[in-house]
Amino acid sequence: MINKKIWNINLPVLKGAFVTNISPKQYDTASNLFKISLYKDMEKYDLTGLSVQAVFKKADGTISYLPCTITNAASGELEIDITSQVLAIAAEVECEIRVTGTEGELLIAPKFYFKVYESLNIDGAV
Repeated sequence: MINKKIWNINLPVLKGAFVTNISPKQYDTASNLFKISLYKDMEKYDLTGLSVQAVFKKADGTISYLPCTITNAASGELEIDITSQVLAIAAEVECEIRVTGTEGELLIAPKFYFKVYESLNIDGAV
């Protein structure tokens, strides 16, 4: 088993959209993990009793929904295993984190962007 690339993201829930320095490669498979910490007014955003989902939009308009694993609810920490589908196109990707409450309330954190870098596809190389 290979060691995953771990990308740490501090995401304020009240800030505007921003670009990250995350740079996974096209065709990466089961090798990228986003570790996200949510904040509100410089305080950790408590996720106790809530559910979280990530939504990714690729350059071709395709939307992918990925589950998030809450690793420390009280500290607002979660993880997302990034799929090869999210990384299929070498281009900028948009991401939103959606937090859902027990009564159906919804908080959508500001978008963040990252670039998927082109990989040399060696299938069929001579």
